[in-house]
Formats: sequence, structure tokens, C-alpha cells
Amino acid sequence: EHKRVRRKVFVDSDDLRNLNALFSQIQSEVDTLVVLCSAEILQRPWCIGEMTVAFVNEVRTVRVTLPSFVPLDDAWIGALEDIDGILVLSEYGMSLSVVR
Repeated sequence: EHKRVRRKVFVDSDDLRNLNALFSQIQSEVDTLVVLCSAEILQRPWCIGEMTVAFVNEVRTVRVTLPSFVPLDDAWIGALEDIDGILVLSEYGMSLSVVR
């Protein structure tokens, strides 16, 4: 606990065994989602899921863009199905059209 921090801080982890709990936490307990935009973030389905949940639920989102980040383009959006594991998001109510 830090005396200057007045809110709870949630740090995402590598524990991806329960994505339902992770997405639920973002939906109901997160005031601001800080996204570290790295070269790999758009290749990780769970990160895409977290951003989608935040967007759909109007959670304030702040981007921290790292030098390696490559922004989205139409080619990426068109090839979304090719991301390894992306279809797992449909198990959590996120169709590819919602993710796009």
C-alpha cells in the first residue's frame, strides 16, 4: 500500500487458468484499464479479450505505447481469425465481430 494511491490496483498476471474471473474483474472492478501496447499485445487472445471487455463495458482505457508497438490496420482486422487461440474468446461471449 502506498500513501499516495487511493484506489486498489489490479495487476494482470500470467495466471490465465480462469479467464472468466479475469474478464469479470475488468467488467465490474476496474475503473481504468492501462494497456501496455507492446509488439506482442495484439497476438495474445486474452489481452484482446481484456481490451474488448473494457470497451464493451465502457471502462476508461489508457494506452502506454512502447516503441515496438505496431498499430492496428485493416489487414490485421481482416486476419483476426489467424491469431492462435483467438476463437477461445467466443466461449466468453466475444464473437469476432465484437472484437473487431
